[in-house]
Amino acid sequence: INRYEVWQSKNKKVIKLEHLRKNLFKPKIGMIKYYTNRNKRFTSKIIGFETGNLAEQINEFVNKNYTNYKYKDKYNYLGNNCNTFVDWILKQFPQSKIKLPFMAIGKKYN
Repeated sequence: INRYEVWQSKNKKVIKLEHLRKNLFKPKIGMIKYYTNRNKRFTSKIIGFETGNLAEQINEFVNKNYTNYKYKDKYNYLGNNCNTFVDWILKQFPQSKIKLPFMAIGKKYN
């Protein structure tokens, strides 16, 4: 399992990825709630999943195209963030039944 996210600071290990990270945290670790307290984290949970051919297509798309994410050069808590990244992926697969919850801030950022 790979984990991708858009982080508030730029990626110093892979400069060309800007704010995009791959495997910064383990898959089940929630994101930090407060920048001043790294021990307080949101609860990470699975909101949906795909199987079979569609799952393989999504996996292949993400692993081949994550570096092409158009907003990797900026981060905004209320705008371009991890939810925007996931929404971008899901838009490539309208046949997917996975929908981000209403509280996924930044999911409709354009």
